[in-house]
Amino acid sequence: MQDHHTLSPEKIDRFWSLVDKSGGPDACWPWKLAPDFWGYGKFTYDGRRSVRKSYRAHRFAYIVTFGIEDDSLFVCHRCDFRMCCNPAHLFLGTALDNTRDCMAKGRMNVTHKFGKDHYLAKVDEDKVKAIISMRDKGMSITKIACEFGIKDATVSSIVRGLTWKHVTGRSVETHGGNYSPSKISDDAAALILRWYIPGDKEFGQGPLAKRFGMSRTGVSSIITGRNRKAIHR
Repeated sequence: MQDHHTLSPEKIDRFWSLVDKSGGPDACWPWKLAPDFWGYGKFTYDGRRSVRKSYRAHRFAYIVTFGIEDDSLFVCHRCDFRMCCNPAHLFLGTALDNTRDCMAKGRMNVTHKFGKDHYLAKVDEDKVKAIISMRDKGMSITKIACEFGIKDATVSSIVRGLTWKHVTGRSVETHGGNYSPSKISDDAAALILRWYIPGDKEFGQGPLAKRFGMSRTGVSSIITGRNRKAIHR
């Protein structure tokens, strides 16, 4: 955003005209217009050289009130009402702070389930043991996959020790050191996919890459499905 001091009073007045302050200084101030897909208000205005700019309404409220903007930080809600634009209900936080806040408020399922209880599981413990036995006897990965009606990649991950390690006891095969395990978890990748907003100042590829400590190319590979295809299913 351009420096908040250079925003015209008309732009700022237009913003606040779209916020319902009728509840008083301590109440939530809802955004009057329709929420976006994620349930947040969205404010759009003409920036420099007539370039249209969009911000989540609560973030804009925080910036014009406190004069602070840091692309590496989230503007979080103390009230847990996403449409609220009352600056007294907002605070700055890191990606980790935001995730912890989601967890504390019960907006994120943080129970990590293993094996057949995992929501992406295609096999169970007995089938995994059978797959390992068949592979040890020389059966091809493709034939094993056909036997169980699953993908070759699923069988390969089991055999290589990428998945179901608690059953197989196998460690990851490196194949001469060419395999490099991902530096972020599946949960983090799912968050990237969930939070991504094309071209957004806070949730675009660049800002997400910065928050999760990875390259923009890595974020792009998750969003497009070139990496972590399972979370797209």
